[in-house]
This record gives sequence, structure tokens and C-alpha cells, in this order.
Amino acid sequence: METKLTILKPFFEDSNKHFSIRQLSRILNINHTTIRQYLSKISKEEILSLRKEGVYSFYKLILSKKVLNLKLHYNLEKLRTSYIVKDIEKAYDFPVVVVFGSYSSAT
Repeated sequence: METKLTILKPFFEDSNKHFSIRQLSRILNINHTTIRQYLSKISKEEILSLRKEGVYSFYKLILSKKVLNLKLHYNLEKLRTSYIVKDIEKAYDFPVVVVFGSYSSAT
């Protein structure tokens, strides 16, 4: 799951953008063969769509409930690792934090 989320990170950060295998390899600093294998698996799960232009393949996030749940998990993990929750709790000396937001548009 961790590798999958790592590979999906650029898609979650810019959900309207198409990425080629080469672009993702550069962005994530992961071998293009590994990227290709994971993208193939992820596409079969209907998380990414594939568009071919000549010899290049471009992938884009499919906006669905499944994808929104993955993005929610990604964003919550990002919040957790940023220590923002701990900092807020420490600053206000109160153990509860409410996070508001909307995932209806997947942005």
C-alpha cells in the first residue's frame, strides 16, 4: 500500500494532470520499470486511466469513490506526519482537533 500511495502522490497533488512514466520516474526518483509495473496494476484497479500518444503512455486519476477514499487516506497520513495536530494540541493544551474539508471535487 505504501508504494502504491507513493506512486499516486503526484496524481493526488494535481488530480487533473496527466503523467507519463518518464515524468513519474523523475518526480519520484523511482526506476521507470518499477513505475510501469505499478501503473499497470493500479490501472487494472480502475484508479488511473491510460491514454496512449504514439510511444508514450499518459496516466490520469479517475475520480471515483474508491479514489476519493485513497486520497482521504493520503491526506490524513500527510497531516499525521506533518505533526500539525501535535503542534495544535500542544499550543492549545486540548486533545481534540476537528479538521474540516470537502472531498466532493477531489481537489
